[in-house]
Amino acid sequence: MFRITLDIERSWSISVKHSFDGLLGEFFKSRYAFTSEQTEAILLGYDESSKIKLPRDYPKVVKILKEKKSVISDIVSTTRSIYQNYLSSIGFTDIEITPVVTDVGYSGTIQKLLAMITKREIYGVYMITTASGEIDIDGYTVSIDHIYKTNVNMGGGYMMLDRSMFLESLLTAPNGQFVDILLDKNSNKYHFCFGKRTYTQENFTDLEMLLSGALECVFDCHVNNIQYSIEEVEAIFNAHVTQRNLLPRASWPLFELDDAISGQGNLNPLDFFGL
Repeated sequence: MFRITLDIERSWSISVKHSFDGLLGEFFKSRYAFTSEQTEAILLGYDESSKIKLPRDYPKVVKILKEKKSVISDIVSTTRSIYQNYLSSIGFTDIEITPVVTDVGYSGTIQKLLAMITKREIYGVYMITTASGEIDIDGYTVSIDHIYKTNVNMGGGYMMLDRSMFLESLLTAPNGQFVDILLDKNSNKYHFCFGKRTYTQENFTDLEMLLSGALECVFDCHVNNIQYSIEEVEAIFNAHVTQRNLLPRASWPLFELDDAISGQGNLNPLDFFGL
């Protein structure tokens, strides 16, 4: 989504400002999945090896994007068109329905970008949000709702958000990050391209076993009318993300996620938080 909306100026405050510390060329490759050749074309006349730090250098990056907007459009416009057609083929743009997207949290980034390219209202449900409510995107309403808590920010002390990496590493698909979509004109079928896979995705059968147990627990609670309050869920989460010994040793390698967007590669929250 970041890549196919990069020639839309309104998207820049959403996709560019995320923290990053590294080389200019690597920023375009890791965050937007541009190839080396594409990055070279975009940064022609600039030093790819120059250091940038975001959000501090946001004005510098925006200056490049404005200057190279036509180059970027030439690269991303075809893919965006194919993706828009794909969304239409699965009913996402059906005017009779309001599509719903869901995620761990927390600011509705992808939801907002989807609204930009589909020109329609989208409803989002998240575990945690920085601000629930309605936002106008080019005349269309983006509704953001939460399950556990809202009006919280990263680093503000709310553990389910501050240590959401634990959730993000487990609530993943087996494919790796979605980086491109192609259309086979002969069969009229869509083909998806993915980035590198983490340990969790390479060993997805282990994760499936874990998730199967979690779903079984939810089903058992439903059958026996066992309910947990928000405060109880928060307490259980807080205990497990602050005490390594509460997590089965066999599950430790599964806590890995790709944080290439920030230029940090793969991260394991157990190590990141010093557990």
